[in-house]
Amino acid sequence: MTDEGASAADAGDGPVAPRSVGESELLGLVDRLAGLLERSDLTELEIDAGATGLTLRKPDALPPAGLSGSAGATLGTPVMEALPGRSIEVGTKGFEPARPS
Repeated sequence: MTDEGASAADAGDGPVAPRSVGESELLGLVDRLAGLLERSDLTELEIDAGATGLTLRKPDALPPAGLSGSAGATLGTPVMEALPGRSIEVGTKGFEPARPS
């Protein structure tokens, strides 16, 4: 195995390095907002910029996994773990996901 092969194999095990300055700044902003949310009494922090929305939630704000009405991911569902115990939702402004009744 070459060094390149070992590097490619290890790439999936750790965090992926940002590809651009803009991506680095966005991830830094998300980290700062996650810290702000953690220190506050809030359970959710929602940010809108133009047509893009971002929602950070504490684990106690998320419904239990078995109560989801949909098997697949859609806009408005958590798409990645920002940091352990936090989720991020990304969607378009004006879109409201269906809520179970």
